[in-house]
Amino acid sequence: MEKMIERTLTLYKNNLDIDKGQEAILKYGIYLAYTYIFGFLASLFLAQILGIFTYVLVLLIAISIFRNFSGGAHCTSMGNCIVFSAVTANLLGLFATTFLGHQVVMLLTTLGIFLFALWTVSTYAPADTPAKPITSLEKRKLLRNRSYLVLIFWFTINLGWYIYFDKIHSLIFTSSIGILWQSISLTKFGYRLYHAFDAVFNRLFAKGGNYL
Repeated sequence: MEKMIERTLTLYKNNLDIDKGQEAILKYGIYLAYTYIFGFLASLFLAQILGIFTYVLVLLIAISIFRNFSGGAHCTSMGNCIVFSAVTANLLGLFATTFLGHQVVMLLTTLGIFLFALWTVSTYAPADTPAKPITSLEKRKLLRNRSYLVLIFWFTINLGWYIYFDKIHSLIFTSSIGILWQSISLTKFGYRLYHAFDAVFNRLFAKGGNYL
């Protein structure tokens, strides 16, 4: 995987005039891109086996959009991230399906997730990492405001669907579980959870490269 990242980085370097600082940022961006791609593929592959492909797909899309602005915890290696994403995404997908058909529970859960997500954004977002700190106050404010917009847009769709159809759509509700998980990843508990997985996984297998 490191060779793939280096090849991609070399391709950019051959076509762009970048300094050492920009190279480090670009390398980290390439690493994240590959992590997301392979994490998506691994998650969806497992979801197909479990018969919850559509639910996991919607959940991953919700997490990715919200995470793009709010930030959040990462594992310390690509392999860890891919495995952790595949496992958690499918567990969350299965968890979401247990609520289907219970409209009152789904509505109250969605409202609770919305309030919790607003709190996590106001308290922690954007949650950065040592490898990619956000030092600009203006950029932090912009990312936090966009995180709020994502939450408001998502909740409006949920509420609008419920008011018009007198029910919460199963896939829209699944996105709520994705929003919940991404909100948790912003908190100190979320960071500890990722680090705990890293510790366990690195003991079981060879430790990968440390990008964070």
